[in-house]
Amino acid sequence: MSGPLILEAGQDSFTLLDLIRKAADHVGVIYHEGGKRAHSETIVSYPIDDATLKFLSTQGFEHEFRDDGVLTIAAHKGYWNYRFRSRDERPPDDLVMQLCVGFSLDPKGQGIGVVPLAHGTFFSPASESPANLQMFRSLVKLHPDAPEIVRKIVEDHGHVRVTWTELGLGGVLRIYELFDQFAAGNDRLKHLARNTMSPFDPAPYDTRRQPGEVLYFSALAQAKVLDAWAGQLQGFHATLASA
Repeated sequence: MSGPLILEAGQDSFTLLDLIRKAADHVGVIYHEGGKRAHSETIVSYPIDDATLKFLSTQGFEHEFRDDGVLTIAAHKGYWNYRFRSRDERPPDDLVMQLCVGFSLDPKGQGIGVVPLAHGTFFSPASESPANLQMFRSLVKLHPDAPEIVRKIVEDHGHVRVTWTELGLGGVLRIYELFDQFAAGNDRLKHLARNTMSPFDPAPYDTRRQPGEVLYFSALAQAKVLDAWAGQLQGFHATLASA
């Protein structure tokens, strides 16, 4: 039987937020703490002035200074609404487009996806990814000295993937995915893992965990966890046999 399982948070086991922070560090941006959506702090800001608006109009964007004191910039079904003080001030000096990136688990589970987000001093941001990418692409044309990650987003057509290997973690698995490997199709083991008598620690199906608290394991840690579960199962069988 193996000894007690010792895992170090941030080295062996991770939450999704831990992994996103590592990805942010890897691409050279600062993670924005406390937001509703996982994204970076502003990477670079560009003024929305007359020259920028004129250039954007050559890149498929339309803009309108509305009578209700709103400047709308629109493209690809996405739009940005800015407030301005008067039609004589076209546009005010404080209108800026702030480029940052959003983070999410890659759809194939092979890393963290990094996508463009064009934020700024507006009250209605564009939510459509094509519009954000189009804004990134246009501002990079206007400012070819844009930061590296901004240029890479454009080069990769709006989606950069930071793989687990790039983060030095090998292949990352969620705890229940790892237990599926351990059970190897044995539904009785899965049922036991969900039972109050489950001997498995860490618990693969802990319903008390919120979605953001689900554990992910690095490739090296997976072997430790599998070994621990095997020892715990052996101990459980020995206990039943001696009862």
